[in-house]
Amino acid sequence: MKTASSRAYGTYGEEVLNLQDIENSWNTKRELIKKGDILVFYRQGKSSAYGHVGFSNGSTTRSTVQCLGGNQSDSLNIKSFPIGPQQRSSGAFGLIAVRRAVKCDGSGEVAPDAGAPTEDASGSGGSVT
Repeated sequence: MKTASSRAYGTYGEEVLNLQDIENSWNTKRELIKKGDILVFYRQGKSSAYGHVGFSNGSTTRSTVQCLGGNQSDSLNIKSFPIGPQQRSSGAFGLIAVRRAVKCDGSGEVAPDAGAPTEDASGSGGSVT
């Protein structure tokens, strides 16, 4: 997306869950989240420009979602994040959107499931075509 804004990913790809789904139907709709889905969080309020973005590892509970992120405590790791606001030292975090990635070829088609083999790629000797 050519941006450092985590909140920009709230409109990327295909919508899985929006804020209204998360607030009103989380317990029934959380099962729609797949491994590899994009998780977008707000920080310091829903209307703030600050946030966090990462990938779902497919694990959710009634109050959390597990997020694979590259800048969580200055390292690559999986952490549980709240679906609703939770106070942390840098402000309140909460899940604001779940998005599914689309192919980079401009077709708008949903990308293959995480870990699924793809028929479009081939490679040898360390290069992929």
